Amino acid sequence: MNTDTPEPLWREVVGDTEPWRRGRVLLVSVAIINLLGQVLIAYSTVLIGAVEVVLFVAVSILIWWLLFAFIWFGTHWVRFLLGSLTLLMGFAQLIWAIRDGATVRLIPGTIDFLIGGVFFAPSVHFFAIRQRERIRWPEKLAVAVVFALLFASFAGGFLAFSFHSAAMREEAEQIGDGILQRLIVQNDTKYLFDHASEPLLHRYGTGGLSMLMARKYMMLGDVHALHVAATRVRTVYHFPAAFGYVADIDGEATAKCGTVWSRVQIQRASDGWQVNGFAWECSAR
Repeated sequence: MNTDTPEPLWREVVGDTEPWRRGRVLLVSVAIINLLGQVLIAYSTVLIGAVEVVLFVAVSILIWWLLFAFIWFGTHWVRFLLGSLTLLMGFAQLIWAIRDGATVRLIPGTIDFLIGGVFFAPSVHFFAIRQRERIRWPEKLAVAVVFALLFASFAGGFLAFSFHSAAMREEAEQIGDGILQRLIVQNDTKYLFDHASEPLLHRYGTGGLSMLMARKYMMLGDVHALHVAATRVRTVYHFPAAFGYVADIDGEATAKCGTVWSRVQIQRASDGWQVNGFAWECSAR
């Protein structure tokens, strides 16, 4: 008497399609969705022009793909880790969206919540088991080497960027100190005309800048002992491959009205540093 072989439990649940195939489809779908989202995020950060943010986003994307590669290789703890973090991030975004009434956050929150759940799906678990049986350590080592080289490249670029930014900060502080001396202490209107940026000239014109300098002198009078109190420099990116620098230089001095706080914003152009704007405030002694 022949006894029929019982059907596997997974076939009764999901049908004729083997569960690992469904898991592969789910992971490929997650990869495509994340790739589209990462391209959108990278594009928006490039438009902002903040190089520091671009580097942070690039490293974050690289880390995500490294973790995803290990998930594809069948590493369970990485899958549980990334799934838990994604679930938590999606849940937090949903809570914030409901609390703040920000419906825009509902979309990424829902997507993250669903993606986090995918990593815990039984079919993904079956796919991970199959991958662990198929993929050998040389393949994993090759992928790890590639990511290590990418991380090393990013680290080298970040160090070079840090050293260059430090040099730009020192240069901006020296230039900014000189500009503050000419504008705030010496009241040099001609110097402002010669070094004003196009947006500043377009906004005020030479007549408006002259009136601004005259009003400053009437309010402050003679200014003494000006020194730089703080310097902030940020790097901006201009598509496709141009970089610029914008610096805010704060100065402190004394005048008849008391302590003078001044600020000048300068930007580095092809022909040197230009004045984007300046302001002052006097506090009584």
